[in-house]
Amino acid sequence: MKCAIYGAGSLGTVLGAYMTKGGIPVELVNRNRAHVDALREKGAHITGTVDFSTPVTAITPEEMTAPYDVIFLMTKQLHNKEVVTFLKPLLAPDGVIVTFQNGIPEPGIAEIVGESHTIGCVVEWGATMDAPGECVLTSDPDSLSFHMGGMQGVSDAKLAEVRSLLEKMCPVAMEDNLLGARWSKLLINATFSGLGTVVGGVFGDVLSGSSLASPVTVVASVPCEVLLIPYEQLLLSDGSPAHQLALRNLVRTISDKYFSLSRRVDLLVLKSLRAKVCAYLLSESERAGSLTFSIPFSRIQLADYLNCDRSALSRELSQMQRDGLLDTYKSSFKLLKPEVLKQMVQ
Repeated sequence: MKCAIYGAGSLGTVLGAYMTKGGIPVELVNRNRAHVDALREKGAHITGTVDFSTPVTAITPEEMTAPYDVIFLMTKQLHNKEVVTFLKPLLAPDGVIVTFQNGIPEPGIAEIVGESHTIGCVVEWGATMDAPGECVLTSDPDSLSFHMGGMQGVSDAKLAEVRSLLEKMCPVAMEDNLLGARWSKLLINATFSGLGTVVGGVFGDVLSGSSLASPVTVVASVPCEVLLIPYEQLLLSDGSPAHQLALRNLVRTISDKYFSLSRRVDLLVLKSLRAKVCAYLLSESERAGSLTFSIPFSRIQLADYLNCDRSALSRELSQMQRDGLLDTYKSSFKLLKPEVLKQMVQ
């Protein structure tokens, strides 16, 4: 069976590493030459909640050769028409495209390659790219899963075939109603992701202070004891040192959230990406008390924080290095001309 992961960034590299480690030959396809070269020279290095390296086959799109039985699609939906049109002649007669993209990509893909060649898969784990050839699995290995389903006409045998490939990494739940599952995830993300991003928190931060009943159910992954503290009682101090400390911590948390939100809004209203980058790095430098410092974000996380595309952020940082404004390696920075950066923010 010939397989490829098209758009092998962070998620694709992690999946490809697990498949290769499990004895499944798979080509990791990416336009990023630095990433491809690193994978060829050193293999895929997966860290985070795991730590292993494995040799992989990495190529650019121009190096793909037909026919492919399975192509896992992990690019952004923005260029799906061009990408899927490019991939169509590379498919074997019974080959399928398995899309891992967010949103509802399957109908558009099916229009080009046909419903019987279209499978959708929801990824229930996360990863980031730390450097070319190096990716970070951010989810607990015991919690990883896929949810997969086919469009009309995809045979049970083909679904089972694809499922066996993905199970080299983690369990696969089959969805009889693929589009229903897609819409459910999309609605949840649309409801909470934007608000969670603005307040710099997760679902719990958004819901915890509400006067309404929470629509979220929390399930513990292991047996544990839960300490329930009614929110109202925190505000009624009994004068004990422990209660006063709890109140101080609560007020500090709320204050920190306020300043974090204020800082984020100040960054997002800046018009240019360079101004956002300069403002963020200057604030991190001030917080560290030094022109040399490390930030708590990977490139992908920083792009999310600044509300920009990761590739655009990488180009901007590279250009700022060429301009002699800063030096950077992974999450470490050294500001060479802080006064010039301040002028760019104004």
